[in-house]
Amino acid sequence: VGNRFLGLILVVAGFGTLGVFWPIFTLGALLGVALAGSFASGAFLAPMAGIVGAAALWSAVLGTPLGVAVLAFELTGSAYVLVPCFLAAWIGREVRRRTGTRGLLEADLDA
Repeated sequence: VGNRFLGLILVVAGFGTLGVFWPIFTLGALLGVALAGSFASGAFLAPMAGIVGAAALWSAVLGTPLGVAVLAFELTGSAYVLVPCFLAAWIGREVRRRTGTRGLLEADLDA
């Protein structure tokens, strides 16, 4: 297991800054903003909805709710995003688990 994890780290490092992570984060942010725009009339929810949507999709694809919550905190510098992002990420991971699919990291480790 240790060698597979080390291999995964090397593959991820080879992707550089683009890789698969930032497109997933951007798509989740766009979905979060679109969803907030359809439910709420206030534009003040869009930034929080974007970061929460990005956390939910990232965790659903990669399966790392705590990691994405910390990433959201690091990107925004605000402690107010930790709990909403962690809850959305946890819900995203649970939805993925209940549908019977595996995360990208789990699939890479199994390969």
